[in-house]
Amino acid sequence: PPSCFLPRRLSLLLPLEVTLNVCLAGDFSGGGLRFCGQFGSGTHRAAHCVASHAVGQAILHLGRQRHGADDILTGERYNLILWARSSAFRAAAAYGHIPPDGYPKAAEQGEPDRECLSRSNDDDYEEQLRRLQERVRAAARLGL
Repeated sequence: PPSCFLPRRLSLLLPLEVTLNVCLAGDFSGGGLRFCGQFGSGTHRAAHCVASHAVGQAILHLGRQRHGADDILTGERYNLILWARSSAFRAAAAYGHIPPDGYPKAAEQGEPDRECLSRSNDDDYEEQLRRLQERVRAAARLGL
């Protein structure tokens, strides 16, 4: 995937409007923040990019943006994470004025990327993982 803002384990899908992730301190390597598509979109399991944390910098993203953190390979990092919700937005969805986050769910476009599969957020995680492994084995048999 392209490098810009982008887990081996995608783990977070938060019912929030925005998230602010500030890197406060640390001497570390690895630990990028990996982004996939937005929940409810046809490309919600398509890899978009990886953001590298740097001390003194922040990453702001939509809460419905599928994301996860790569492992920190060396050292330690200290982050401040702020989550923001909008009561007015949530009330509008509760009363049917707007659809709740991720609904309606669009049909998936193409095969999901491995780094965008999530055991905690995808009901079909095991099936998709099995299908991905079968595709890898088939490509190896063909010498690709």
